[in-house]
Amino acid sequence: MVSVACAAHRLALCCKDASSGVAYMNSFRDLRQQLHLYFRNSANRTAVLQAAAECLGLDDFKVKEVKDTRWPTYSGS
Repeated sequence: MVSVACAAHRLALCCKDASSGVAYMNSFRDLRQQLHLYFRNSANRTAVLQAAAECLGLDDFKVKEVKDTRWPTYSGS
């Protein structure tokens, strides 16, 4: 059996490992995870976030959970 790792996955993990030693990146990651939990656990807060996004002209704005292998996506025009 030959194991072939996805290059994008390996790059994402390398970036995570490289940034783990930077205090600012750790605090940014923690803050983003706290924001995700704040909005995920409340339908009212999510509605306020969606209303703010609509005022700014953003479609389907969400604070996503922090994961080590998520790659940024953009679905705008």
